[in-house]
Formats: sequence, C-alpha cells, structure tokens
Amino acid sequence: MSSERVSFRALMSIVLAVLVVLVGGGAVLSLGQGPRLMSVQSDPDQAIVASGTRVVFTANQPLQKIDPAQVTVTPAADFTVDTSGRTVGVRFTQPLTDGVEYTVTIANARGLSGGPTGTLSTTVRTPVADLYLLRRGGESGSDAIVRTRLDDHQEEIVFRDPHIEEFRRTSDGLLISTVVGGTSQLILTDLDGQHARILPMPGRGTIRGLQVSDRGDAAGYQFTDANISADSGRASVLVTMALRDPHAEPRIVEIDGTAPGVDQWRFVPDTTSVLMIDFTGTLSLFDTTGAAEPTNLGSALYIDDVDRGTYRALITRTEGPTEIDLRTAKEVPAKLPTLDGHLDQEFALGSGQRVWQVSVRDKIGIPTEQFLYRSGPSGPVKLLELTAKDPIMSVCPSPSGAYLALTIAPDLAGSSYDRYELPIPSRITTRIIDATDGRDVRLLSGFDLSWCAQSPR
Repeated sequence: MSSERVSFRALMSIVLAVLVVLVGGGAVLSLGQGPRLMSVQSDPDQAIVASGTRVVFTANQPLQKIDPAQVTVTPAADFTVDTSGRTVGVRFTQPLTDGVEYTVTIANARGLSGGPTGTLSTTVRTPVADLYLLRRGGESGSDAIVRTRLDDHQEEIVFRDPHIEEFRRTSDGLLISTVVGGTSQLILTDLDGQHARILPMPGRGTIRGLQVSDRGDAAGYQFTDANISADSGRASVLVTMALRDPHAEPRIVEIDGTAPGVDQWRFVPDTTSVLMIDFTGTLSLFDTTGAAEPTNLGSALYIDDVDRGTYRALITRTEGPTEIDLRTAKEVPAKLPTLDGHLDQEFALGSGQRVWQVSVRDKIGIPTEQFLYRSGPSGPVKLLELTAKDPIMSVCPSPSGAYLALTIAPDLAGSSYDRYELPIPSRITTRIIDATDGRDVRLLSGFDLSWCAQSPR
C-alpha cells in the first residue's frame, strides 16, 4: 500500500512538472509571437451611410499606442486611430464605398511590456446599397418611390401615393412628404414602404426642403401656414424633429425669440447643427439641441455644400465663393482653379476634394454648355460635358464621394413642368457617374435619389 502511494505521488509530480513546462513554454511562445488578434468588431451597413464608424481590434494583451503610420487601409480611406488597453479603434472619417472589400492592417503592434511585434489584420466587406428615387406619375396620376441598386437593373415600387412632393431616406425608413387636400402630410415608413405612420406637424400648411441628418436620426423642413396673410401666419420657418421619437411635437427654430423665414438650410454632417440663410440674407450656424447660441456668419447668397472630412462650409457670398471652418467660424479663402466658364456651384467629395459645375454662356448670359470638373493632383479634371439642351438641374455626391448623381432634364425646352410645390419637368432622369473619371454607371428614370441631401432646386 505504501509503494502504491509513493508511485501515485511520483506520477502526480511528473504530471505537474510537465504541465508547468507546457504552460511556461506556452507563455514563452505567446510572448515570442508578439500581440495576436482575438476579435474584431465592425458595422459595414452603417459604414456606407455615415462617417465615424469604426473597426475595433482586440488583441491578446495590452498594447503600446498605435501610430497612424502603422495602419494601412486598402483601398485607401481616411481614418484616425485610438488605442486603449487591448483594443485599437480605426475610425473612418467619411463613409466607405458600398460593395467594396476593405483590408485594414496594423503593422508592428507591440505589447505594453515590450517584446516582439505582431500584425493585426482584418477585412470588411461593405454591402451594395439600395437606392431609392421618386418617379412622378404625370398623367397616370400615381407617384411612386422606386428601389433599385447600382449593380442590379431590377426595380421595385415600395410606395405609391397620388401626390408625393419629395422624400428622404432615414437610417431605417423613408420620410415622405405628400399633399392631401392642398396641405402637406408627413409620413414615416420602413424601408419596404410598409407600416406608414402620419407624423405631427406644426399646423396645417405646406412643407418643402425636406432633409435628414447625416446619421438619419433627425429631420427638418421649411413650413408655411395654409392661411397666411401680410399680418399673420408663418412663412418658410425651419422645423426640426427627432426621428427616434417621431410622435414628439416638432420644434420651430427660433433666434432671439423669433422664428425667421428661411431661404436655404443644410444639416452639418456628424453634428446636431444646421446652417441656414434667412430672408435677410444672414447666414447662421444653429445647434438644434439648444446647447449653444446661434453663430452669425455674415451675409451669404448660397450654401453650396459642407465637406464631411474638414467641416468646411462652401458658401457663395456677394463677393464670390468662400469657405468657412465651422469648428472655429473662421473664413478660409476658397482655392479655385482656373476654369473655362462661369462657376455655377461647388461640391465637396470629402477630405478637401472638390467638384465644380461650370457653364459657358452667350453674350446675354444664357448657358450654351455645361461642364463638370473635379480636383486632381495636377489641376482640374474634366468629368462631363453637356449641351444646354439637356441641362443639369442638380449634382449630389454619394456619401463616400465615389459617385456623382446628376439630375438632368432632357430636352428641357420641349418639356412642361408639373404643378407641385417642387415643380419638376415632365422628362427627368438621374445619371450616376464615377466621380474619378466620369464613367457612366447607371441611368435612372426619376429624381430625388436617396443619397442626396436635398431635392433638386
């Protein structure tokens, strides 16, 4: 019995010794390999519609601070990096292009206690985005919102109504402005056009300029009372609403206790603020949450665009185009190249890249040709040339800046306009081109493409 106990104890000692060696060897092996990837978190669906989404790497040990130079994104995309313990977040500063596989690699990641380095890498496949556009029925009397995709010519009608003025896509639905009995009605549906809910408005009246914020959780529009006179009623006041609580009462924007009449306005991407030009021509930056006082930015004629990557507003003043850094409210001179013709509008592709719509005009100022240019490494690059017969009514870049949607009125001289609050020619198309080289991607019948911030004007 004693010998059995000795044998058992000896056996246990051998087993424990082997385990110690294995565990110790595993620890040495782990340290010898450097940091290893344990998990990755990302949201490809959100990454194609909003800036600020992240790919979060979790390593097997705390890491030294990762320098942006250690990170590679292929295809190229602008990003920032933050390190916290075992996690590294790669934050994209503007939306990614849909239908693309991105590889994100962190090279030479080193543990907090030193030792060898390791490589952390993952791939993110963004989905192909659904596109929605508005097709008015004309004589058929039935307007429709149609769903399609860039890589598929199949179309599906998701919503019908006798009178659709405009619509915007939210993060998970469609916000639709219709007219019933001469007054506006605001409807919220899911992305299939189902489960329609009528939303509260400030009263009976009409709305225009419907917009949704960059992340799709807030909306706004200009509202005019149905019974307005020289002495009473509200004319084109700006109204905002929280889509997370669609039954909440909408809020009328006021400055110094007064709701000004608004001529133009835009949501500022990645913020809770809006830019607006009132009827006096005053440009203001306004926080819709009321967290800050409105900022007077002087007079302006037009809000051309807001750059997602730099928070610069592209503004046209009486003196000409300019840029305003919305983080500091300081004006930055616009860097315009030499362009052959009259600059009609400037657009932001993100991270400082620009597109310019230019027209050539005759002696009395009537456009005869239209051109689109984009910024290039050695000067402007011509993307497109059109005659005045088929004019561009609006241009809007895709969220990633990879594509441009052009609203075009073919044979405008031979077309009649409908009688909507937002009148549109009877023949209207949306031409989607590659923003790099002007290559045609898709031609669609209709307008008001869902990635556009606002309707043609």
